[in-house]
Amino acid sequence: MTSGPSGLRPSQTAGDLVAGLGDALNDISVTFQDAMATPSANLGFDHVERLADLVEQETRQGARGVVIVQGTDTLEETAFALELMLEGRHCVCLTGAMRGASAPGADGPANLTAAIRTAASLPPSAGVCVVINDAVHAARYVAKTHTTATDAFSSHDSGLLGRVHEGRLRLSVDTLPSFGPLGRGGKGPWPRVALLRMAMDDDDGLIRHVAAGGYEGCVIEAMGAGHVPARLVPALGDLCLRMPVVLASRVGAGRICERTYDYPGSETDLLGRGLISAGALSGLKARVLLTVCLRSGRRDLFERIASLI
Repeated sequence: MTSGPSGLRPSQTAGDLVAGLGDALNDISVTFQDAMATPSANLGFDHVERLADLVEQETRQGARGVVIVQGTDTLEETAFALELMLEGRHCVCLTGAMRGASAPGADGPANLTAAIRTAASLPPSAGVCVVINDAVHAARYVAKTHTTATDAFSSHDSGLLGRVHEGRLRLSVDTLPSFGPLGRGGKGPWPRVALLRMAMDDDDGLIRHVAAGGYEGCVIEAMGAGHVPARLVPALGDLCLRMPVVLASRVGAGRICERTYDYPGSETDLLGRGLISAGALSGLKARVLLTVCLRSGRRDLFERIASLI
């Protein structure tokens, strides 16, 4: 994005971005194309499925790796959805920028250079990662944790896959097993999955709306290690009879507990009523996983995959 009369707007093409790197990648053959030009808040599962098709197309044509540039608002969701949709034989690096291209100290060129270096260095079966601020994050773990900082992305407890140091990729862990391919090729619209964040003194109005609103699944971002106000428990129990309901945490890091607390509205109570643990998945990523599993007709895969993350 570059500055317009009232703020940043999408403007640069893939060719502009690559040309802006100058001679930094003379030793790597880079081809490029524009898949779409839109703020990342507008992206949906149909767009991600299209990106997965493009990744497979480029890989068939001999690309060692694929770099996808997008806005950072939904970067963690796009990356995880791609990881679920693709098999592990693809090397995909997503990147973006926290500063506009026309801002002093714009970080886009450095992030793109690091992403291309990473895509050229990882094995073709590496899967999907996010490369930003010289850090290489696994798609399943990365989260945006700050609105504007250049180090906005973190992998929390799980740590990094590696870093780009002096133009060279240095891995700290082995590549991760693949979960895909899931979700692609289905007919009709993608399943509607609600994401509800619980708050102090909350009531069950939104939960009742999900039950009557045509949704096919629901993710609850509960308090702490997986807790909700006791008065919400009956509505959540009823919702479990209609659709899969996943229990995640609104905290942002750490796993849902399963047997630590025992009172009405605790994780023990909720899981006992049929809610499904998201494990260490955030509410955002739990929603992505549940949507893809439902599209595949394999809701049973949610628990197995979540337990591995």
